[in-house]
Amino acid sequence: MKKRGISLFLAAATAASVFGTVGCAEEIQKATEGEITVYTALEDEQVTEYLAVFNEEYPDITVNVVRESTGIITARLLAEKDNPQADVVWGTAASSMMVLDDQGGLLGYAPEGVDRILPEFKSDKEVPTWVGIDAWDAAI
Repeated sequence: MKKRGISLFLAAATAASVFGTVGCAEEIQKATEGEITVYTALEDEQVTEYLAVFNEEYPDITVNVVRESTGIITARLLAEKDNPQADVVWGTAASSMMVLDDQGGLLGYAPEGVDRILPEFKSDKEVPTWVGIDAWDAAI
């Protein structure tokens, strides 16, 4: 796994309120080049917009995006728990993050301003292991 790159992508994306990490959060501001792998269930249009902003700020970091449905990403992360292949999980269901968190599959990260995020939109750990980026409603 490319641990150096994870941090910078995480820092930039979290600034845009995007995701939770499975990698090494202690290295947040250190990486300026390298490669990271991101698992996401976001729509292609969203991924394109976020990556455009990220690539402007960090042009020497290659982001390998694996885009699948939430169910597939969750199954993959559970299967890879002892040998993670993703550096970052970005844009999947909070329920999936809770399952991964319960099984010790996520590391914590507390970006600047995390205290302003409502408790129901992040994990209940002192150092959050996941943070929500959006919410969906359903109505009949």
